[in-house]
Amino acid sequence: MLESNHLKTIVKDALLQDTWIQPVPLTEDMAARKIPVLENAHKLLNFRQECMLDLSEADEDLIRIICLKKFGEVLAGLDEVAFHWDGDTKHFVCKALDVSGIDDLMEKQEAEEKAQKALAEEKKQKLMKSMAQLRMQSVVRKLEGSILNEDEGLPPYVIPIADVMCNQLNIIRQLSECGRFVVVIPQDGKTNIVIRFKDGGHLSL
Repeated sequence: MLESNHLKTIVKDALLQDTWIQPVPLTEDMAARKIPVLENAHKLLNFRQECMLDLSEADEDLIRIICLKKFGEVLAGLDEVAFHWDGDTKHFVCKALDVSGIDDLMEKQEAEEKAQKALAEEKKQKLMKSMAQLRMQSVVRKLEGSILNEDEGLPPYVIPIADVMCNQLNIIRQLSECGRFVVVIPQDGKTNIVIRFKDGGHLSL
């Protein structure tokens, strides 16, 4: 391994320097040389050296290990990173972080997001309900303006009960078409009609 004196010098210099910059281009660098996003990183490499060096796979692996170790040393020197070199075990060690505060913060954020979504949904439902009421009021006013009720003693609205809806639908239709009343169909009347259809019954037309 590292039979070339030139390569030995390069590796030795890499071990002595304070940075983790890779000293020579490796196989992956040659393959990715033309990729634009790596252009700045490749400016630090002398691709002419690759032609002078006959690197074996073991040589390249050693260079990779050296670069990774130097990178770890750089990280271990940063105060912001809980990362240090254990000289006894010859390993890099990452200190365990206290994530309890982070978990509490995430739970608080999730609760706030749920509350905001619930509030937005409530506002949406209120808006839709208000729009429906306004639309219904507009429809009712148009209907009230269109009826021809010559007898002021008669109410403008006809609200048939459920049995009449099922058994006297023809009369309801006549009242609706005469133009003298606004026929209001109650919810229980519509429900009874649906139930009768499901039970196989029929309506008296």
